[in-house]
Amino acid sequence: MGQPEKRSLSALTLEQQRCI
Repeated sequence: MGQPEKRSLSALTLEQQRCI
């Protein structure tokens, strides 16, 4: 359960960094 959540977090962080 921790693995899938970590993947979602990584995608969110990547999108936020790209937006900035």
